[in-house]
Amino acid sequence: MASIDLSEIRELTNAELPQLNKLVSESFGYESPHSFFDDFPIWKSSIVKRFGIFSGNRLIAHAGIRFCEMQTDSGVNVPVAMIGAVATDEEFRGQGLSSRILTELCALSEQYQCDWTILWGSEHDFYKKFGFELQGEQFQGQLIELEDLPENAIPKIKRGWNPKIFELLSHEKSGVLLKTEDHEWMSNHKTVNWFYQEEPFAFVGFERGLDLPHMIHEYGGDEKGLKLLFAFILSQDAETTLLGTQKSLQSFGIKEESLIEEYLCLARPHSKKPELKWQPDFWVQGLSAC
Repeated sequence: MASIDLSEIRELTNAELPQLNKLVSESFGYESPHSFFDDFPIWKSSIVKRFGIFSGNRLIAHAGIRFCEMQTDSGVNVPVAMIGAVATDEEFRGQGLSSRILTELCALSEQYQCDWTILWGSEHDFYKKFGFELQGEQFQGQLIELEDLPENAIPKIKRGWNPKIFELLSHEKSGVLLKTEDHEWMSNHKTVNWFYQEEPFAFVGFERGLDLPHMIHEYGGDEKGLKLLFAFILSQDAETTLLGTQKSLQSFGIKEESLIEEYLCLARPHSKKPELKWQPDFWVQGLSAC
């Protein structure tokens, strides 16, 4: 474990993004030529803030923050901050560097008047020290459980990104509110397999590199067209699961007893708003989970 003079926390410049990609890719176990930015292009986009600690000119610890809003059934949007790309160089671990940055970002979230600060990670005990608790719910259902998928009716599908996908996602009434500036990072995913059919339009987002294997995580458009796309993907991958809310998965015919329930995220309420309670309709789509 190295111990030398370190910089104060500061925001990264665009010129330092390659260092960020290298640090997080190595921390999360990516192997060249695949990298963290392939799966999470949001962290090289202009809509986030990235903060790091340096040893000289070398980035050795980082965490980023995204400010956005969650939509609710009541029509009132809730301001939230999402923290991601939390990583420390292996040589410098154990010195509290991630803790320093997380403390800074939680304070920044409150400065921006966010009701909740949200993140995703497996080290629950570590994040609990900062006030994060497991919150919400999401569900997975095996696509093979769907009983009314068409047989031998492979649609005339197209692959790749289509701007109509973003148009439909940005008009959803639940989940994270997507704005025009979100189109850039969403359309730049290198490891999401987008499938769609033109008329009537339907789409699915399938997998995302190391993060969402065997999973359909974004979908929308014509219901009949969706089931055709589901049938096509199932013919390619029998392990495919569908990610969503309990209501959305049951609407496709997946039985309640077949659903796998998971926590949605780790979340921390604004410390000066004791009345805040996590609401059942809070939802974060797969690609919006930073």
